[in-house]
Amino acid sequence: MRTLLAIALFLTSSLSLKAEISADGLPEGAAVLLHFSNTSLAQTQLGEVIQQSFADKTFSIPEAKAIEENLGFNPLQDLKEVVAGLYRVNNATVNKTKVVILLRGKFSLKKLASFSEKTSAICSPIESYSSWDMAEVVAYIHHESPSKADRGKLILVAFADDCLFLASPELIKPTLACLQKKTASCSTPLAISALNLANDKPWLVFYTDFSKIKAKGFLGEMGDKGMHQTLITINESGRNIQLRGESEFTTPEQAEAATQEFKKMIKVTSLILMSQKFTFTKANASDSHLLELLNSLTVSRVGYLTKISGNVPTVKAAQAIRAMALENQNEKTSRTAVSGASPSE
Repeated sequence: MRTLLAIALFLTSSLSLKAEISADGLPEGAAVLLHFSNTSLAQTQLGEVIQQSFADKTFSIPEAKAIEENLGFNPLQDLKEVVAGLYRVNNATVNKTKVVILLRGKFSLKKLASFSEKTSAICSPIESYSSWDMAEVVAYIHHESPSKADRGKLILVAFADDCLFLASPELIKPTLACLQKKTASCSTPLAISALNLANDKPWLVFYTDFSKIKAKGFLGEMGDKGMHQTLITINESGRNIQLRGESEFTTPEQAEAATQEFKKMIKVTSLILMSQKFTFTKANASDSHLLELLNSLTVSRVGYLTKISGNVPTVKAAQAIRAMALENQNEKTSRTAVSGASPSE
């Protein structure tokens, strides 16, 4: 639910050209790539409906207002593209994930520079670029004390008026080198490059290279089962939102086993949601929408590939996002009532 709301939050209102899907600016070695384009989303029916919904006074997004007041840009209007890379460190002593998130859009280095003047967040120059610990930035925006556990994990770097980025400390200088064109960026996988040939480029792309993941957990487990790479896209075509997924395996037998496993997972999840079907209310409408999405999915195998696809009418997808936004709003209102704080605080 929060992921869809975050996507909606990034919606921009005045874009005209389809964005090129690329890993440009990310250091080499990313195991997972994510590309989200406001440029593409804004030109869809879904994008228009989301924009209208979040312009409605029914919704208030204090975080967006706080970001604009403190960082100088409006995430609803000024953020055009998000490109993220996840990097795995896998050895006997270290097993963790590092990240780089590029934010492209309309920013202001001058306004960002003034952030430290009015807050307790310390500005630490890296090369000639201002940077802040995101734990301190988030804490100030939410009027909280910085989390000790989160300190030093993610750094915000003001690179240019059209590009900011967040990165794990170890990846800041490699990212700067890529953005400065001093070193080569992460190669865009062929599966992603092929999407740029389509007339309607997907507005969300998720790619995983399992050869770069040796960790435990779900992704590591899928790699152990022979999965080489996975590509998931979300796009709008006609009057439908299209979800497409494709995973490549070492052998057809592994692909078939994964196909049956995915079918079983979808069925079990649907049964769990169905058991709650008659208790669905406005307070948990997202479960109902999730059930509808699951029922639209088909899973099949073609040779070495496991494929997942689903079509949801754009109108219903927009209704789902609006319902989840209302849920989120109600949750905030409930927490505010318990804490005694005002919604704008």
